[in-house]
Amino acid sequence: MRVNSQKEVKDMADNKYSKLVSVELHNFMSIKHCLVEFGDRGILNIKGYNDSGKSAILRALEVLFFNIRPRDHQKFILSYGEGEAENFFRITVKFDDGVVIKRERYLDGGNLYEMKQNGKLLYTNMDNGVLGKITAVPLAIKKYLRLISIETTGWNINTARCFDSRLLCETNPSDNYKALSEIMMLEELSQGGVMLNTDKNKLGNELEARKIEVQIYEKDVDALPDLSEEFITALKHSDDNLCDLETRFVEIDTLSDKVSEYENCKITPEMPILDTEQLNLLSNLKETQEKIDSIKILPHFENIETEQIELLYNLKSVENKLNAINILPQIEIIDMSRLEFLLDLKAKLKDLQALQEQIKNAEIESEKLHKEIHKLAKQLGTEGVDYKMCNKCGNFMSLKD
Repeated sequence: MRVNSQKEVKDMADNKYSKLVSVELHNFMSIKHCLVEFGDRGILNIKGYNDSGKSAILRALEVLFFNIRPRDHQKFILSYGEGEAENFFRITVKFDDGVVIKRERYLDGGNLYEMKQNGKLLYTNMDNGVLGKITAVPLAIKKYLRLISIETTGWNINTARCFDSRLLCETNPSDNYKALSEIMMLEELSQGGVMLNTDKNKLGNELEARKIEVQIYEKDVDALPDLSEEFITALKHSDDNLCDLETRFVEIDTLSDKVSEYENCKITPEMPILDTEQLNLLSNLKETQEKIDSIKILPHFENIETEQIELLYNLKSVENKLNAINILPQIEIIDMSRLEFLLDLKAKLKDLQALQEQIKNAEIESEKLHKEIHKLAKQLGTEGVDYKMCNKCGNFMSLKD
């Protein structure tokens, strides 16, 4: 299925209003085939006897442009009587910009919508030779034709027949209100305006409250003449030092536990330094020991305790760590209440900044809504609808009401 891009339809729609050049019918109602061409004057006068096909031409345009009475489309296929009938009808319209729109309906229920421009296919509901279901005029064709339909009443603003009531002139106020509300979205705009005003009032109240808080904080800050950027920097530096001191305190506490363990250790006797002669003696002693081990009866030796040697190694390690600790200078006590006040002031200023950003976003949204309202008002002007704007709420109201 070939669907034209939204840009292609928009470019065609924004260019100019296309002029209908001709209407061609095949097997529609009582017409076997006819071609109606429009002249340059834009006026066509169709004359004929009753049931000669005048209304069939208008009905064909309504079927193609608005898909009216879809349940009766099969009945519109030309019938010759006694069950004989064609198996389809075709409606083809041409415009002066080269656009051709074709509508077909078959006895088996198949429906076709197709739009081309200068031979280039822009839209078709046929996919791989299979016709899709049609419930309304396709969006691509509807945008090209600039169709404006009112679902609540079933009216089409773009067309009127001789026996149709003229909108806003021969229609009742209730129908007029429903039609204008659907076209102009008056209810949505009214509710949106109320909600916008409520949000603006709420933000205004919150802003005033924040301003009062800021004034209070400014007075408190003015009462502290010594408060400066250098003082705040010094406080931050002191806070960093406190964090370092806390870390070192934990390390000192750990070392203190090690010292306590050191103090509880037994004092070992001092051992003389061994020289090389003693090493030689030890070597000789080892040889002698090996000889003694070969003897069945061994002399008695006292056991050597290795735990004290391990404690000495641990004490030496603790001593090295203690020597590596730098003696910290004494730090004066810092008044934390002032620091807490500054931190709280910083949080309040941050909240104020966020509130200002919300107000800015609300003003942007308000500007967008005003632009949309003026855009709709401009569209009403092009449709010839008289309206007025309320100076209090900004809503648009029809002068007919």
